[in-house]
Amino acid sequence: MNERPAILVVEDHPLNMKLVRSLLTLAGYRILEAENARQALALAATHRPALILMDIQLPDMDGLEATRLLKNQKETKDIPVVALTAHAMPDDKGKAKEVGCVGYISKPIDTRNFIRILEGYLPPETRKDLQEPTPAMGEGAWAEEEKDQTQASFDPLTGPPNKNHIRKHLDRELKRASRRGYPLSVLLLGLEDVQGLEAKGGPQEEDRFLKRLGTALRASVREIDFVARYGRDTFLLILPYTDGKEALIIAERLKRVVEETQCTPDASPSPILGARMGIADYPAQGASPEDLLNKVEIALGRARNTQEDRVKVFGDP
Repeated sequence: MNERPAILVVEDHPLNMKLVRSLLTLAGYRILEAENARQALALAATHRPALILMDIQLPDMDGLEATRLLKNQKETKDIPVVALTAHAMPDDKGKAKEVGCVGYISKPIDTRNFIRILEGYLPPETRKDLQEPTPAMGEGAWAEEEKDQTQASFDPLTGPPNKNHIRKHLDRELKRASRRGYPLSVLLLGLEDVQGLEAKGGPQEEDRFLKRLGTALRASVREIDFVARYGRDTFLLILPYTDGKEALIIAERLKRVVEETQCTPDASPSPILGARMGIADYPAQGASPEDLLNKVEIALGRARNTQEDRVKVFGDP
């Protein structure tokens, strides 16, 4: 695999820098760090990074002025700059575009889509090992970024089940796993007797519990994991860097999450719901979203049809 290019991150907030550093390191990129504009100008001229991620609010001069200076220097004028801002208002976007930024990323950072969006702004010559499509540079990049920010606002936990959204996300994750050579598991959690909630408290009671459970599931896994409603009584988890055996350990933890969510102070008395789970993992059980989703549904069906095992890995007896 080709060595990933260097990205210069200009950010004065330690926690934001730590988050971006973690995401870029996990994706295999080399990182240059600057906490103010003057450091950024020096590092950019010396190291010529493939891309600069520029915070707008900096202590010595704002990121827009720093970008203007970069674009006026022969050594750095061709390096793409992406604005990083907590104030992505139309006026801010216009100013960033005016000084030469190729796009923007809003804070707080959407960790699930950050790398995919950032890779869209890399120069073509640095994309040799990127197999998934990326947004075009220039005018199209701004439109694509706004589309991504809108899609990121869809809440997969509190919104209705959206299998098309899930399939697209899984497709992106599988391409990353293939490109970087790591395992990935898909876990489908199905609740038992969820109809009892509706019978006891109406549709509102069922909806409240499922939203509460979705929030608890999200809090119980890593930032890089994906959790979404998959059906009326099912949740799907996409777990990068996780093989089938490791997914079994996570499944045991999720059982406790389901039980504890029913015992919270704000939970009204309701039937105690059980949970069954199916697991399918890449590359053992397939390399496409269709393969894994089909097999994880089969695995959950087998778990629901047995008295002994509440969790089934596809392919196990």
